[in-house]
Amino acid sequence: MISIFPLLNCLRAYSAMAIQVYNWALLISFLFQFSHLSWSQSFIGINYGQVADNLPSPDATAKLLQTTSISKVRIYGTDPVIIKALANTEIGIMVGVSNGDIPAMATDPNFSKNWVNSNVIPFYPASKIIQINIGNEVLLSGDQNLMTQLLPAMQNLQNALDEASLGGKIKVSTVHSMAVLKQSDPPSSGLFDPSYGDLLKGLLGFNSATGSPFVVNPYPFFAYQSDPRPETLAFCLFQPNEGRVDSGTKIKYTNMFDAQVDAVRSALDAMGFKGVEILVAETGWPYKGDNNEVGPSLENAKAYNGNLIAHLKSMVGTPLMPGKSVDTYLFALYDEDLKPGPGSERSFGLFKPDLTMTYDAGLLKSSQSSQAPSSTRKTPVTPTGPSPRTKQGAAAWCVPKADVSEAQLQTNLDYACGQGIDCSPIQPGGACFEPNTVASHATYAMNLLFQSLGKDPWNCDFSQTATLSSNNPSLVENLASFFLCPFLQATMNAITLVERSERIYMVGVALDETKLLSPPSVASSNHSSPGKEAFSKVVRSWASKKFMSGCVILFPITVTFYITRSFIHFLDVFSPVYDHLGINVMGLGFITSLIFIFLVGVFTSSWLGASVLSLGEWIIKKMPLISYIYSASKQISAAISPDKSSHAFKEVAIIRHPRIGEYAFGFITSSVLLRRNGIDEEVCCVYVPTNHLYLGDIFLINSKDIMRPNLSVREGIEIVISGGTSVPKKITAVDAEAIPISRLGIFNS
Repeated sequence: MISIFPLLNCLRAYSAMAIQVYNWALLISFLFQFSHLSWSQSFIGINYGQVADNLPSPDATAKLLQTTSISKVRIYGTDPVIIKALANTEIGIMVGVSNGDIPAMATDPNFSKNWVNSNVIPFYPASKIIQINIGNEVLLSGDQNLMTQLLPAMQNLQNALDEASLGGKIKVSTVHSMAVLKQSDPPSSGLFDPSYGDLLKGLLGFNSATGSPFVVNPYPFFAYQSDPRPETLAFCLFQPNEGRVDSGTKIKYTNMFDAQVDAVRSALDAMGFKGVEILVAETGWPYKGDNNEVGPSLENAKAYNGNLIAHLKSMVGTPLMPGKSVDTYLFALYDEDLKPGPGSERSFGLFKPDLTMTYDAGLLKSSQSSQAPSSTRKTPVTPTGPSPRTKQGAAAWCVPKADVSEAQLQTNLDYACGQGIDCSPIQPGGACFEPNTVASHATYAMNLLFQSLGKDPWNCDFSQTATLSSNNPSLVENLASFFLCPFLQATMNAITLVERSERIYMVGVALDETKLLSPPSVASSNHSSPGKEAFSKVVRSWASKKFMSGCVILFPITVTFYITRSFIHFLDVFSPVYDHLGINVMGLGFITSLIFIFLVGVFTSSWLGASVLSLGEWIIKKMPLISYIYSASKQISAAISPDKSSHAFKEVAIIRHPRIGEYAFGFITSSVLLRRNGIDEEVCCVYVPTNHLYLGDIFLINSKDIMRPNLSVREGIEIVISGGTSVPKKITAVDAEAIPISRLGIFNS
């Protein structure tokens, strides 16, 4: 049995290093500040349309974008003034080829080369062009000639980029409407319209071969207009709602955006293109419209865009694509007052021509709250009135109240993770991912946000759905949470203490960054400066991610080194002998020990050795206490013995336990014939470990009720010892009735 104390010492050592690691992180962060560190979210972009006569200059727009978390911009053409203005900003640029240029690009390769030479090469790489979209919603144009020319145009442009050595740096794709789907509800049934089948297969084949994304425009706004019920509005705005259950997967969706994106994912998978990524080129909500339009309003636009941004920042992903956020371009940067159509078409802008916000959607780097409240949504907010702080030194954790719905917990989770805290531990594969429930993940995120903001009680409100507790919630989750989650929490607390020293430095940064911004609210200024909050988010996220990455890398190395060293010292029993003889050769004692073990194996395999071993065992079994220790350790060693005849564990078994729908790993140790009323029933003795490998329960189960997976005994032992982390992704069960009883060996009762 391996002692756990070295592991605890290792964790204590890592914990003691937390402050030192943070000091380095702080220094590097200062250097990044002077090097114009990017604060942007790599998955958030915005559409920059120019169908207007009142837009600010591209230079002013470039400066505005640098004050936001927007990392990418989509323009619908190749305006050289805009592309130049975005040079050296590290903002990705998505440019477009008009529908009218598709025929020439499809039929003349030189046209594509000239297009690249004129619109890309003069600006790249200073201007970070990352993708070229050929056409916009071409498949819905109804022009069969244009539709068939789309793929050749994409291929010619790709060839031109390849010749310019830009093929792997700039992607080529085309933008689709959601109308290319014939079916999208429920999301798991998503299918493309068969009338576009051949065209889409060609386009998707191109996407797959070049690594470019499938680009689509999902608009929950239009979905609400077609079904203007209150529950549909809440579903579209990410507000608390009952959710909609996918009848195919039984997954519960709580917002329309995820449902639409997953419908596209299902359609791609159904067509055989599981490796093609999805990119959202447009999505948004108008803040005003004509009197006869349903849905446009300032509150609805603020709720949709703000909650979408929080959802993307949370990195929760969609049910079919968890743990990552789809690249999403918001629509739009400014209103376009020359656009035709209803009033809503001219009212999507998040910013006004004077560079102020139409409403706060949480895009500004120095925004205090990044909140997206609406009059109908229970958004986690910070009360403006004064509240007492927790007592110094008193332990306090922010946890959800008992009666909070799952939808509200998801809202709280999205909000908390959208504030810049590190939610990677609750993503798949993270230290705190299990238990994989909304309640557990929301508790983690809410408490981490509360701790990182200084443990002020007003930061544990979450629209009156949270409360302070003196009990650490991570202690009741599971063993992994017991060791790692509080450890991460302690690190974050240390970071919070140190970060209070940065305020003087950040005043200059904050003043410089807020020239183009609206003044902060009085309530927000009572607690901290805008620059400090933004700086704290970056430092906490960077330091915690790098620190945990170091822990993840060093932990298995440290454990392996310690166990290996202990094993070598344990086996190296001959070194003292050689030292006494004056022979000092490095490793000689260990090599001698290995030779000795080999010779023991050879000797005990003989008749004489087996007789001596049996005599020794007989003597040991007569000794009180020692006999139990020897018997238990021998059974464990016998389970992994290469001598098949000595296996204590015959096979790996899966049984239904403790109730229907749940399964348990176990090991078949023997089988017997159970005689009842003159009838023999074949039952197997199944050992199910309940505390590591050496303590467990024994069950007698009918052999027909046992599933035998395609796992060896050694693999089964690895699964138990690793706590289930080494379970293969796919397990195939062998038909129980096909296993002859002689395979196990019968001991007649």
